Amino acid sequence: MAENWRPILGFEGYYEISDQGRVRSLPRPNNRNPDYHRARVLRPGRSRSRYFTVGLKVGGVETRRYIHRMVLEAFVGPARPDQEARHIDGTRVNNQLANLAWGTRKENAGDRVAHGTHPVGSRNGFAKLKETDIPGIRAAHAAGISPSAIARRFDVHRMTIVCITKGRTWTHV
Repeated sequence: MAENWRPILGFEGYYEISDQGRVRSLPRPNNRNPDYHRARVLRPGRSRSRYFTVGLKVGGVETRRYIHRMVLEAFVGPARPDQEARHIDGTRVNNQLANLAWGTRKENAGDRVAHGTHPVGSRNGFAKLKETDIPGIRAAHAAGISPSAIARRFDVHRMTIVCITKGRTWTHV
């Protein structure tokens, strides 16, 4: 399948993006050699959120842009104010057009749950409990032990225990 290239919005004549998620600079003069600047495919870096980005430089000013957003803007069109980019397969580094779509924040959150990439339970970086603790907490509550006593035993706040026993949190267990 042939790779299709389109200009990057706001950087027309300087950079192009492909439907495979690759970015290339276009030939143009540079400071060292005013007659020539060779075209090349840029190597992406990662942002703090672990999405691929590239630095686009025009007139000595560099702008970092997310690759997935540039693919969608070039091949689908700009996002509406209520839309964000979705990775259909849940893989942040798969920036092929076939894997991307504009969607609402709610759709994106639903995708994370469907892929299993939503940080629920012990996968949440702030979790003190594990999935194996929850049945014991519910059993202790059913046996009449107070939420405060259970909370002390697991070193969590009393309201954490109340929310677990009322089915507000840790519902996946």
